[in-house]
Amino acid sequence: MAMILCAGANWSPELVGWGSPGRTLNTELPGYYAGRLETPASKGRLPEAQKVKQTVNVWNVPGIYVLYRADSVVYVGKSEDGGIGARLKQHHQTDHLVGRWDTFSWVSPAPILAIFPGGDTSQPAERIEIGQVPNSPCAVGLSEWLTEVEALGILLARPIDNRQMPDLSRDLWWLTQVRSQHAELTDAEKLAAVYEKLCKS
Repeated sequence: MAMILCAGANWSPELVGWGSPGRTLNTELPGYYAGRLETPASKGRLPEAQKVKQTVNVWNVPGIYVLYRADSVVYVGKSEDGGIGARLKQHHQTDHLVGRWDTFSWVSPAPILAIFPGGDTSQPAERIEIGQVPNSPCAVGLSEWLTEVEALGILLARPIDNRQMPDLSRDLWWLTQVRSQHAELTDAEKLAAVYEKLCKS
């Protein structure tokens, strides 16, 4: 089994549902899998309705994450029991890193499972969900281990001269960030709303 089973690169804290400080209500870190899951795979872009079905909340997944400010690494951390969402929330709202980072990337050994209607894999997936993380997720051969550690370094360090990622396991789910329904409006969105009201009056 591969070491890295799901990942997200260059996500924005502005799209996260952080909830209130000290509370877990309305906390959400959603990402969608943009690939086709049915066999054989359909062609073309994923329809919006299917994108919603292939969205999963990774708030509670264990993993390693990196915080960036522009092109610089600010902090590297990990979270086992509480999930990456809780640690990112601390860095966003309460600890010494507040205001010092503007994007983040993460990797996790948590498997993602595709659920098909009636188990029929020729149909689009009904949903995807987080599976159980194995106690020892790293039983891999040397070549696979080297490839995954190289990919981890490239993903998290973002070196300017690496133009492509190594070919990783087919078990890896790259997730694309989507805006949380609980995300606050950005400053730009607030200004746009004020401007729109002024234009109408």
